[in-house]
Formats: sequence, C-alpha cells, structure tokens
Amino acid sequence: MTHKKEQQIKIEGEFKPTVDCLCATRRRFVFIHKGIDRVFKYIGFYAVGVFIAGKSVKTVKKKVEAGIVAIVLLALSFSLSCYHLTMGIMWFVTALIGVAAVILISQLINENRILQYFGRISLIILCIHGPVYRIVVKIVSILLNLGTDAVRENFLLAMVVVVITMAICSTAYEVVVRLAPWMVGKKKVKEN
Repeated sequence: MTHKKEQQIKIEGEFKPTVDCLCATRRRFVFIHKGIDRVFKYIGFYAVGVFIAGKSVKTVKKKVEAGIVAIVLLALSFSLSCYHLTMGIMWFVTALIGVAAVILISQLINENRILQYFGRISLIILCIHGPVYRIVVKIVSILLNLGTDAVRENFLLAMVVVVITMAICSTAYEVVVRLAPWMVGKKKVKEN
C-alpha cells in the first residue's frame, strides 16, 4: 500500500463523522437540487392564478351549456390522464383543463352554504383529515368484518367514510374555534 493511500485511510478513519456529515449534506443538496425544477413547473399555475385574479368574474348565465362544457372538460382532462398523455407541456395543459372545469362548476353552483362552510374550514380539513380518515376506515372495516382495502374500493362505503370524516373534521373545527381560535386565524370573541 502506498504512503498516500495509508494517509487517506487514516484521515478517513479520524474524520469519519465529518466525512459522513459532508456526504449527507451532499445528498440533501442533491434532493433540494432535484426539487428546484418543481418551482419552475408550478410557477406557471401561480402566474395563471394571478392573471385570472385580475379579471372580473361574472356568474354564468347559460347554465346548461356551461354544465355541458364543464363535463366535456372534465372528461377530456380525465382521458388525457388515464392514457398517460401528460408528458412534456401536456401535464400543464391537462391540469389547466381540469382547473377550467372546476371554475365552471363553481360558477354553476354559485352559492351553496354547505360548500362555503367546508371552504372556510378547509385548512383544518387539510391538516387533520389523513389520520381521521385512516381511523374511520379501520373502524368501518372492523364493524363490517372487511379488510381496509375492501372499504376503500367500495364506492358506497368510501362515501360513508368521507361523510364521517368530514363530520369529525367539522366538529374539530368548531372545538378549535371555541377553545383556541388563534389556531385558525381568528380572534377570541369577548362574551358580555
């Protein structure tokens, strides 16, 4: 073994924690580096949102035609996704087609108290629905003596799970608003 090789082994032995730390840092940098491309992908959605936000939105007057267009757009977006035609710029086009369909559907619905309520509590739903959903699926599967996959794959049971999950999330929201309103960006109302 050469003298240089012996020195390298000695250095690596003495500074192994440092070398490991540097390697781990390099791996994290590679991970961050690979994630940077997502910023440039998703900035297009932000730009479209800024562009649309500047426009005045009017309620759709021809509801039947708008409904048909929304269904066609959803079907087109779904078809493009199912047939894996979302490579290159097409993933962005497919997403925008879906966004346009959702905007049309929201214009058709216009005002709905239940959807507006769930829109207000969407942050809480986003934060807690995952664990709640898993627990509800497990409880339903035990009660019906089915596997959790069977509960998830059955449309009717999946809808029951969604309703129960949303009820639990909305109850959690009401509790949080009363006990710690600052958690959802509200100020505590002083009682007289």
